Amino acid sequence: MVIFEFLYNLIDPVKIRKYKKMSIFVALLIFFATFFMLLLPQKLYLKNHSDYTASIYEKTKALYNIKGDSTNMFEDIKSKGYKVSDGKLLSNGESNANIYTFLYTYEENNVCVYLVFDSNEELEEKLKDVNDRYDMIYNSEENENENNIGKNKTQICQMAYLESIESLVNLDEVIKKYHDMNSEELNTLVNETPYYRFYGIKDLNSNTNYGYVFTKSSVIRTIDKENDIYSYSYLSFDSNDYKDIGEFGKDVSVQMVARYNEYLFNMQIVYVFLYTILLPVLASLILFMFTFKRKKLDNFLEYYKILALETIIPSIVSCVFIFIFGPGATKIFVALFLVYSVLMLFRSSTAEPREEHKAKNGKNG
Repeated sequence: MVIFEFLYNLIDPVKIRKYKKMSIFVALLIFFATFFMLLLPQKLYLKNHSDYTASIYEKTKALYNIKGDSTNMFEDIKSKGYKVSDGKLLSNGESNANIYTFLYTYEENNVCVYLVFDSNEELEEKLKDVNDRYDMIYNSEENENENNIGKNKTQICQMAYLESIESLVNLDEVIKKYHDMNSEELNTLVNETPYYRFYGIKDLNSNTNYGYVFTKSSVIRTIDKENDIYSYSYLSFDSNDYKDIGEFGKDVSVQMVARYNEYLFNMQIVYVFLYTILLPVLASLILFMFTFKRKKLDNFLEYYKILALETIIPSIVSCVFIFIFGPGATKIFVALFLVYSVLMLFRSSTAEPREEHKAKNGKNG
């Protein structure tokens, strides 16, 4: 009976005011419990529903199923001792980037996978030369301000470098060409350029081309024309630990998926913290300020305590939805919090007790 009475009080804006003197630690406990209530079903959902992260599986399945090592290229990879630690390719003394191409058939499609190991960041060194040339053309004192407003130097130099290695052109002319290009058009061009092409790779006649570029600072994945750059802070492997390219591909792709799930969950921790810890403070403060003249609650802490209680029902409902529909359902909590919890707090801070309401109506009558 006590539980049902408590639950009834949660939906009664007047009766809930009797809890306004409860300890502030109870309110804090409720909000932190809500924080963990919203995170736990997300963790379980990501663990049990691989289809939720289908995009990352799509981008790693080519590596997972990799084969086509007819010339023992993986033996060369092993002989060079390539290692990745915490998402960064360790230097092995090689001054040049090494490229390995694997062609195979998967699900009746011709697949091409490029593996690029750039332990000395050869590409960055070559791009520096183009950057220096750009500075000579545009960063002189007389035209520094007028010519570079709104220009993306990095993108200009990337595309100028790419054109210079794929055809015989004058570097100064192509720098000027991309400098004069519309910024939106240039951005689209860069985004649709597979990153591995900057290493001089030209796509072979395959249904789908995949690229995995390992550098000292990041891992760049490309599926056709879509590039993803991740630090993969926990991705680690030693090429000498694998017997063949198939075993290597399976382990590295599984690590990538696991790291992506961790990244996704860590982002949810940030969002849920904002929703359950910071948002209630802000909502309580705003209502406290705007209902000052007719408030039935005495201070900010009482607003905060009542809001904590009014968060219980939305958190339970949201927990169920997240368990069924996944992390995206976290937005349901925000909607319920703003529509239900905040509205109930407003009613609780302004509503007249029923006896006083009846007395006023009697006098008016």
